[in-house]
Amino acid sequence: MHQNSLRPLFSKEACSLKTSSLVHHLQVKLTQIEKKRDHMSLEQINIMIVDTPKGLDAFRRLLARQDDINIVGEATTGSDAIRLAHELKPHIIVLATQMANQNTYRTVELLQTELPEIATLLVAEPGQVALDLAEGSNLLFHPFSCVELRITLRYVFHNLDEQQTRVKKRRPTAHKRKLRVVRAA
Repeated sequence: MHQNSLRPLFSKEACSLKTSSLVHHLQVKLTQIEKKRDHMSLEQINIMIVDTPKGLDAFRRLLARQDDINIVGEATTGSDAIRLAHELKPHIIVLATQMANQNTYRTVELLQTELPEIATLLVAEPGQVALDLAEGSNLLFHPFSCVELRITLRYVFHNLDEQQTRVKKRRPTAHKRKLRVVRAA
């Protein structure tokens, strides 16, 4: 697989799938994980969400009935996210790529540098992908359902070791590279 592909969730093939096919792709991946780890349904996932106030409300509603996913922190800026991540040590930080008043990509780089043990999940609009950031992050596109979000969070949670390896392998000059955002025409 190409080194800059969106791993582990999205291969080049998966990125080209339609939403229904993508959901099926994620469900297959989750089933594979569940077969390997029967105990995973008992584990609690602690997440922190970084988004606009409206986005935070939407995440709260989506995850309200998920007993295995705990929202341990919320932030609306990158600086708050970094400070809270150090305090709370969540398993996963979910970041909206269009976070108000902050460069999301710089925030992700800082989180991956300072807290490589915490997974990051970027939530992006269709067609918006930071290809240079893909080496250490996971990606979920809007719109998504509660089931899609839960499947994705479970997948990311159970692949934390793989993400930590990817983050450590990133080139040391990654923060100096210009991030490229690709938008659908």
